Amino acid sequence: MNLVGTTFDVGFVIDAHSQSRKAALWKLAKHIEELRPDTATGKLAKCLHDRERLGSTAIGAGVAIPHAVLHDHSPPLILATRLEQKLDFGALDGSGVDILLAVVGNRKDLLFLQAVMPRICKLVQDRALLGELRSATNIEEVQRVLACLGLATTN
Repeated sequence: MNLVGTTFDVGFVIDAHSQSRKAALWKLAKHIEELRPDTATGKLAKCLHDRERLGSTAIGAGVAIPHAVLHDHSPPLILATRLEQKLDFGALDGSGVDILLAVVGNRKDLLFLQAVMPRICKLVQDRALLGELRSATNIEEVQRVLACLGLATTN
């Protein structure tokens, strides 16, 4: 059951090439554009970089939650990206990031976005579930992890 009460989409990609936070966020924006064609990669990448400059979105244990509010009318999206190379995101625990869980939605999805963040943060304490996410090879495995966090999808 989806405890946050909003229908949302899920995506999954493996990023084998990014060698910096900036490159990973740019690639992330590009993948979001593929799922949300009304979103311009450049604008979204700038938005993600601007958010990151306010403070790191790394939550520890190798996980970061880049997020943005879009100006389209698509359902919210959680895009899981597994980085093949750990990157410095300025995490307080000093760990390199190898999992990006991007959360995007539009202005009417702000309550959803606020509800999702603390659920994703539970991954830092649940190493077994985090391990499942780290070893995921397809969207169904990612959806299973999200469902364990109370974020079930219908797609």
